[in-house]
Amino acid sequence: ESAAALLEYSPQAVVAKLAPRPVLLIHGPEDRLVPLHEAEQLYAAAHEPKQLLVIPGMGHFNWVMPNHPIFQQVTSTIVGFLGQYLPI
Repeated sequence: ESAAALLEYSPQAVVAKLAPRPVLLIHGPEDRLVPLHEAEQLYAAAHEPKQLLVIPGMGHFNWVMPNHPIFQQVTSTIVGFLGQYLPI
């Protein structure tokens, strides 16, 4: 039942409902689990404010280790995005 629900879930169908909350999408073209075009479709369906960052060389999991070169770029982007939209 859970697997069936997961297969039927469509983020593109609900992302527009998040507005006016900001949406940040970070994706890598080397991701073999979630194709880049899915992130691009999600971005297209979202309303402003929104941001899509595509990082060359980034896969699905290769960035999560603090010593990976992309880790700093991802975390800096997240911190900047949150700082822009969340009051202190």
